[in-house]
Amino acid sequence: MSLFDCLISVDSPEGRARLKAYFATLPFPHFRGVPGSPGLLERIEADGIRSIGRFVDRQFRPEPAGSEADRSIPPVAPLESL
Repeated sequence: MSLFDCLISVDSPEGRARLKAYFATLPFPHFRGVPGSPGLLERIEADGIRSIGRFVDRQFRPEPAGSEADRSIPPVAPLESL
């Protein structure tokens, strides 16, 4: 597939499937932003365990359970829905 064809299909079901397949090849943990909560990330481990936190001095620091940030986080879709 040419670069032009890849760029044309980026925002299509085929392009999203290609991106999902690529993300599946990356090593764990996976990180993604938390919608509606700037600065917070969701960490997903290989066994499916998820935690919400942020990077401090290049280290991921989970937010304490029940913290203000924890209560303000909307539910996020599973990785499979990308």
